[in-house]
Amino acid sequence: MILIACSQSKLKAAAPARELYTGQAFRLARQLAEQNGRDYLILSALHGLVDPAQQLDPYELFLGSAGKAYRTSWAAKVNHQLAELGIVRAVALAGSTYCEGFNIELERPLKGLGIGRQLGFLSAALKAGTF
Repeated sequence: MILIACSQSKLKAAAPARELYTGQAFRLARQLAEQNGRDYLILSALHGLVDPAQQLDPYELFLGSAGKAYRTSWAAKVNHQLAELGIVRAVALAGSTYCEGFNIELERPLKGLGIGRQLGFLSAALKAGTF
């Protein structure tokens, strides 16, 4: 299972989650997962764990700007959702803020990379066709 962080940039109207988020890192991560036939879920700053087909309205919330209490509560919600789905291991294509406080085995290939290097990693993996 791949977990992909949402993006701050979104469409202006309701859409399936996989289409709602328009940020470059999100689009590259989604393409990478889909190109390689990998199952993925989206880490939404508002909704927690979201199925890519779930219809969502646009919203204004950036997890990085949310307070510590919100982020702690959000991680607990995501942990509950992961447990309900029986997910014990995943690959996170997400920045640090979206990877804090999880109770599962989490592989983080983007760990420690700034956004430019994250985009480079995702672009190179997409061009290589493997992940």
